[in-house]
Amino acid sequence: MSEIICFYNPNEENGCLNNWYPSHFTVRGVAFSSMGQYMMYRKARCFNDEEVATRILEIDDAGEIKRLGRLVANYNEHIWSGMRQIEVY
Repeated sequence: MSEIICFYNPNEENGCLNNWYPSHFTVRGVAFSSMGQYMMYRKARCFNDEEVATRILEIDDAGEIKRLGRLVANYNEHIWSGMRQIEVY
């Protein structure tokens, strides 16, 4: 039987698997503090919302980044549901 690995909060056991776990990396010269920040930044860029994309890069707070991600202009769930898988891969 396979072992189930649970993770929810970055500060809990296996939290390093959470998208919001602090993991600094750079993609095409842009620095990110976590995979969650990267995903919300790419979401804003996907819908050409440069203002929100810039604001997302200015902060490390997961809650605020999530809030900004919900404000992305011209957001379309159908488009993003296909794009986010490509972006994360």
